[in-house]
Amino acid sequence: MSIMDVAKIRRKGNNSHEAPIFLMCPPDYYEIRKPNESSGSANDFETRGYIEYKRNKKEFQRTAEAQWQNLKNTFISIGAKIIEIDPENNCPDLVFTADPSLSITNNGWDINRKKQAKSITLLSRFSNEERQNEVAISAAFFEKKIPNHAIVESHYRMEGSGDNVYDVFRDIFWSGYSKQPERKCAAAGRSDLRAHEALSATTGVEAISLPVSRPFFHIDTSLAPLSKGHIVFYKNGVLPEAIQFFYKKAFADYDLPIDKHLIPVSKNDAERLACNLVCINNTVVMPACSHDLQERIRKAGYEVITRDVSRFIAAGGAIHCLTNNINQQRIVGGLSAHPPKESARQFTL
Repeated sequence: MSIMDVAKIRRKGNNSHEAPIFLMCPPDYYEIRKPNESSGSANDFETRGYIEYKRNKKEFQRTAEAQWQNLKNTFISIGAKIIEIDPENNCPDLVFTADPSLSITNNGWDINRKKQAKSITLLSRFSNEERQNEVAISAAFFEKKIPNHAIVESHYRMEGSGDNVYDVFRDIFWSGYSKQPERKCAAAGRSDLRAHEALSATTGVEAISLPVSRPFFHIDTSLAPLSKGHIVFYKNGVLPEAIQFFYKKAFADYDLPIDKHLIPVSKNDAERLACNLVCINNTVVMPACSHDLQERIRKAGYEVITRDVSRFIAAGGAIHCLTNNINQQRIVGGLSAHPPKESARQFTL
């Protein structure tokens, strides 16, 4: 889909009441580092991607810059706002802005029971210690550039909106965790289960905990909730023991037929990180994937835009990883509890 086609989506009469604001970081210093033999691979995508990267580093980086710019232009074309954080030398993964923090705006919840906090930003604590400096950079950015954010530090291993995806339909976080949230096990998962209780206490939003399964180290690599209650999901991205629990929390609890609201993803599409997408109202921006998956999402009632982000998939991240919705609006009770007429003006583009 071209930029002109994307612009047509925007002209359908969907004008934003409050446009989403995505934090993005230009890939000026983006690279894939050689896997560290002593601490283990950060993720399996990166292990394979390094082989591709080292063949022609300059061409790889040039293509990555073009892909990133095209993605940025796509979001602007459909009405989103982009704020850029300055890239930093020796922080190649800062381009994956979803991971260092998580933000949510909750105008109806009092963080300390005394005064209203317009927005809450929860800072991550990386299992990959080499990425921890990204948290300090993000914290400094929010303190200087983004007003009215209450900034909270996580005491447990937790990796931002990469491992905690807000579901606007259900008003919950889908939160991934590992039973061994240690650096040596990073390829199989990053976050500590205990971080989910802290997340809920901080934001007032329930966290539904799902154990992730290697190589899908963050929950946003295998699960994506859409605005009408559908969920794009790769079954093998979480441990088998969690599947029935997921079905209950995602569908049974909301009287949603699984056959109509679950959009299953094939192994081939999952490895292309098709689940690592962004849904803005009823428009889905996702990595290049099979025509079959795109059509099933369209038949569920969504516009679909695909973008080539292969150079970032080579490091284990795609479209959701490259963006961080820093004004994510919480809808208490979720869109499932709000009639369309009541929520139409506030939550459409």
